[in-house]
Amino acid sequence: MENYKNLSQLIYQYGDSSMPPPYHRSYTIVVNKDSVELTVDSYGDILAQKKYKMPEDGLQQLEVALAKNNIALKKKNEDNMGCTGGTTKSLSFSCHGEAKHFSAHNYYCGGDAYGDLGGDIDSFLLELKKLTPDLSDVIEGTK
Repeated sequence: MENYKNLSQLIYQYGDSSMPPPYHRSYTIVVNKDSVELTVDSYGDILAQKKYKMPEDGLQQLEVALAKNNIALKKKNEDNMGCTGGTTKSLSFSCHGEAKHFSAHNYYCGGDAYGDLGGDIDSFLLELKKLTPDLSDVIEGTK
């Protein structure tokens, strides 16, 4: 079980699958006590950046969501059977007063997940995306 108390910063990154640059959209959401920052890119070229005001209890909401969805490190599944072209989801966060920093990721390919990010990441992401309510519109606006 991870310690989610006193969350100070959370970073979520989505890496899109391999496709031509006009269609490739990856994004990063950086959350801290004051703001939520969204960056959309295509192979490192920044296409959009947006900053949102963080709700007063936003970090506490994320602490609850992390715990509720059992976000934790799992035993790493190394063998992706040569699968290529998938997507990645990575999550890192730090808490005030904790020396240890959480960092994990999964690579999704061929219907399987490979990596060390455990828990119900998709349900957690529903909570995180509430902080960027127009995420889909921002991504679509860059195409």
